[in-house]
Amino acid sequence: MNTFLSRSLFVTALLISILFLPWWVVFIVAAIGCFWFDRFFEIIILGVVYDIWFHIPGISWYHAAWHTILAIAIYLGVFAILKVVRRPVFRL
Repeated sequence: MNTFLSRSLFVTALLISILFLPWWVVFIVAAIGCFWFDRFFEIIILGVVYDIWFHIPGISWYHAAWHTILAIAIYLGVFAILKVVRRPVFRL
């Protein structure tokens, strides 16, 4: 329950920060969330919401999902870093 509450508060803070902070600050804070929480798939939802809220009508289809692609790249990058860092330690 404690994890659910902290994740919910963090995602709420991220959704509010989309409105008031620059995009690069939002994604830095989201990357910190990826390090903090295990399997933080909410960052992908954050990218989709960002693209929906700030969509420019008439834009090409391949330019419409830049924030979602960036969110997936951040998630995969943090996942790769954590996989290397969290290797099991064998003790005798």
